[in-house]
Amino acid sequence: MDIETAAISAIKDRIAYTDRLSQFINERDKEPIWDGAIYAYKRNSSSNEDMIGKAPVQVKGRAVKSIGGDKITYGVKITNLKQYRDDGGVLYFVVDISKDKQKKIYYAMLLPFLINQYIFIAHGKSINIILKELPEKDNDFENIVINFVKEKNGRS
Repeated sequence: MDIETAAISAIKDRIAYTDRLSQFINERDKEPIWDGAIYAYKRNSSSNEDMIGKAPVQVKGRAVKSIGGDKITYGVKITNLKQYRDDGGVLYFVVDISKDKQKKIYYAMLLPFLINQYIFIAHGKSINIILKELPEKDNDFENIVINFVKEKNGRS
C-alpha cells in the first residue's frame, strides 16, 4: 500500500465535499517540508475576489492496526517546526490508515505561538505534537481552515 498517496487522497477527498475550500496538494511532491496549500473562500466560489487566503499544509500517513480515538501524537522534527514558524504556520494533517482501508484524519493548527511552545519544551531533534480528529461536518472543517488563515494573516 502506498501510504503517502492514500493519505493525500483522503485529504483531497475530504476537501472535495466542502463548499468554501479548494486544494493544491501534490502527491510525491519534491517541495521541501510543505505538501501544498488549501485555499479558503468567503462563499461557494473559487473566484479571486472571494478568496480569504491560503493555508500551507503538510500531510503524513501512517499504517495502523486499528483506528484510534479523537487525539493522537506525531513526531515532527524541530528544524521543520522552525521553518513552519518562520512561514507563519502550517495546517498539519496525519491520516491513520488501517489494514482494512479505514481512514481517520487528524489535524493540528500549528501557528507560531504554539510552534514556539513545542520548540521550547523539546529535548532533542524532534517532538511529538498533539493532533485532534478532523470534524465530520464540512462547515466545521471549513471554519478550521478559515480561522487558521485569518490567524496566520493577523486578522480575526
